[in-house]
Amino acid sequence: MTVTGATMRANLLAEIKPSVMIVEEAAEILEAQLVAAIPPSVQHLIMIGDHMQLRPVVQNTRLRRRNHLDLSMFERLVKCGLPLMQLGFQCRIERRDC
Repeated sequence: MTVTGATMRANLLAEIKPSVMIVEEAAEILEAQLVAAIPPSVQHLIMIGDHMQLRPVVQNTRLRRRNHLDLSMFERLVKCGLPLMQLGFQCRIERRDC
């Protein structure tokens, strides 16, 4: 489910009461969008992505710069020193050592 979909289905998620939420491509999601999509029952938020690649897209340059909207919650938390686990290697491309 997308962040927009999760926000639109907030009532359903509130009924399900998930305790864990997994967010893929977390570095591309605006913090406000992510916070709006997290149900109150969530105790563990797992963010997956590469904080050194694509950032959230905000079309209004002045708004983006003034409010630091080009920084995702994921990247901000990593920069603040929150524990981070990184893969040592990936096997998306064909390699002999994978």
